[in-house]
This record gives sequence, C-alpha cells and structure tokens, in this order.
Amino acid sequence: MTVVSNKLFSLSRFLLVCGVSALIFSCYGIKQATFFLKDQARSKPIERLLQDSTLTDSTRRFFTEVERICRFAVDSVGLKNNRNYTRYVPTDSSYLLVMLSAADSISFTTKKWCYLFLGCFPLRSYYDLRDAKRVGRRLARKGYEINIDQVDAFSTLGIFTDPVYSFMQEYPVFSLASLILHEQTHATVYFKNVQFSEELANFIGREGALRYLEAYYGSESQQYLRARRLITDRDVYLKLLRELYTRLGKLYERDISRVEKLKKKEVVLTDFKRLLVDRYDSLFTTELYRGVEKYSFNNAFLAVRMTYNLDLALFERYCSQQGGDLRKVVHFAVGLKKRKGDPKKYLQQAVSR
Repeated sequence: MTVVSNKLFSLSRFLLVCGVSALIFSCYGIKQATFFLKDQARSKPIERLLQDSTLTDSTRRFFTEVERICRFAVDSVGLKNNRNYTRYVPTDSSYLLVMLSAADSISFTTKKWCYLFLGCFPLRSYYDLRDAKRVGRRLARKGYEINIDQVDAFSTLGIFTDPVYSFMQEYPVFSLASLILHEQTHATVYFKNVQFSEELANFIGREGALRYLEAYYGSESQQYLRARRLITDRDVYLKLLRELYTRLGKLYERDISRVEKLKKKEVVLTDFKRLLVDRYDSLFTTELYRGVEKYSFNNAFLAVRMTYNLDLALFERYCSQQGGDLRKVVHFAVGLKKRKGDPKKYLQQAVSR
C-alpha cells in the first residue's frame, strides 16, 4: 500500500467535501469533523495578518498573490464572490489530508462511500494517515486493491469559508492559482455527476490559471512558459494512463481465469513501467513525472484518475465557440443546474450546434 503525492495537478484537486452535517452520526464523521472544525477555529483573517509588521516578506507576498487570484476568479472568470481563501491556517504538515480509494483486482469496479445529500463517491478522506491505512488493510483482506493519495485542498461548496494553508506558500504561482480556481468552481456550481464536476473544475482551474499568469506575469515569463510545459506533460501522462486503463479493461473482459488475468496484468504493468523509464526524455519536457514508474498503477489508482481526469476537449470547444470567454463557460454551467438530466449531454448538444 503506497501513499502518492501529486500536488501540482489533478490529485491535489479532488472534491473533498467533509460533509459535517451528513457525517455526524458516525464515528468516522465525528473524527473527521473534529479535525475540520479545529482548522476552522484556528484560521486567521488574512486582512488582519497583513497589518502585522512582523510578517515575513515571503508570507506577505503569498497573501497578496492569493488576494489577487481571488479577485481574478470573480472579475475575469465569473466565479462566486465569497469569503473563501480570506483566512489562513498554519500547519506543520506538507498536505491537508489523505484520500483512500479501493477497487477490485481484476476490474475497475470501485468501492463507493455514500453521504447524505452529497451522493456516493469512490473516495474517502482522512485527516490521519493511520486511519486510512487501517481501513485500507481491512479492505485489502477482502480482496480490494488500495490506493492512498495526499491531498492539499477541498471545497466545502460554500458551506464554510475555505482557507489557505501555510504549505501552499511553497507552490508555484500556476499551481496556487489553478488550485484556488478549481475549488472556487466547485463552490460556484456543483453537480452530483462527480465526473462532470471534476472535468469542469479541472478546465476552469487550468485555463484560468494560465490566463492569470498571462495577465500578471506575461506570456513570455518563466512562470507562464513553465506552466505550458507542465500542462503538456500532464496531457501526455494522462494519455498514457488512459491507454493503460483501456488495455487492462480489455484484459479483464477476456474469458480466462482470474489467476490468468492477474498474471497477464503484471506483464502489462511491467511493460508500462519500463516504457516510462526508457522513453521518459522523449515523452516529457519537465521532471514532473520522473520516478512515477515506482507507483503501483493498481486498479484503484487508475480508476480514480480516470474519474477525475478525463478529456477536457468538450469544454475547450465550447469555450472556443464563446470567443474564449471563461465567464460564459461558468454561466453556462450554472444554468445547467436548473435542468434535469445528464449535464454532459447538454454540453455536447451546445457544442454540436
């Protein structure tokens, strides 16, 4: 059982609703809610902290950057104007919590955890890594493959004020901006169709962050150019994962024994990891994915990434049709909340007109 950290992109952007009101009837809910409310209680207003003459220059720059990103989110992207990211929580940790997922060993059938009012998700969050590992071991004994990811942010969908954490000061501007814009998209509009919500938030987070860098740093800046390279590498990595997912999916559908499927699965994974090592320099332009061959790439790992990181082409096409105006994309998504049925079908219809 491994713990994966991928803070720059998708895995740092899961919708991790604590759902305090829905969870208080369980021991799990009480414990997670206690951690969450402690963070809320010790958060401090950034506006007040900026008046402190002892504040370090780096922290002051961080607060100023956060405030500017939040203004950009409202004025240029059309996201909700609320009190999110106006408070600060100091912490010794390098991440906020961990996320547990589980899947069958010869299929991508995932375990679901269901929460009142929120729906069912193939994920469960834990503030204490030991709790996640303990539950993971129990699920592993039942035959599940387990994956645990470190996560650095979540949206409470406007129920609470979402803060920034001290470890975020180390993030590149692109990562910080995409995180805030991603989570603010969830706070602006949220669909029970988890996949659609994540695709929308990923698109707005990525495109919004690029435009923020272009507006305040320039399209020739190191920050902007590196962000472009990171996005290119991320797309390559996700394409490789989709190909692996498809290949394994076809294997799992074959009419052969479970033992044979597991043997062939190991061959597929070994070949995939070898490809990542042997062709790294021809596939990627940055060092972001150097060493990922050490990941397990088990079914839980892949199933979650295919849920939360699918093709964003539909959103790109719709945005292009709207003259590149992200505000119109957000406005369209908000309007979809009033309509019944699959929101992605409405988006497909809008793009095909």
